[in-house]
Amino acid sequence: MVDAWHLAGLTANPPEDRVQTFELSDGRVMKRKVSPRVDWVEAVTDVRYEIELRQGDWFEEFSESHAMKAFSKTELILLAERVGLTVLFTPRSPALDCDATVEDWHIALIARGAGS
Repeated sequence: MVDAWHLAGLTANPPEDRVQTFELSDGRVMKRKVSPRVDWVEAVTDVRYEIELRQGDWFEEFSESHAMKAFSKTELILLAERVGLTVLFTPRSPALDCDATVEDWHIALIARGAGS
């Protein structure tokens, strides 16, 4: 099983900047800024996270980036078949309850090997 970002879903509903604030169970408050930048030619999204943690007078901040590759259903199937897998199902993820649609940001590929 493979879980991946679904190119059709990202194209239909492109990622955008957002800010969320959470209160953590230990009393700290976390503010998370997300800034995605999509390279549509390579189907890679650079997702930059800026995190601020606060509790009283204490404050900490840090950032990190993730390069997220998006795949079309066809690409996933071709890659699986190329390594000898038999594709069984390409559902939306994480639900795994029906085929992935253009609305779904996540797709799964469920396959089995020749000896399975």
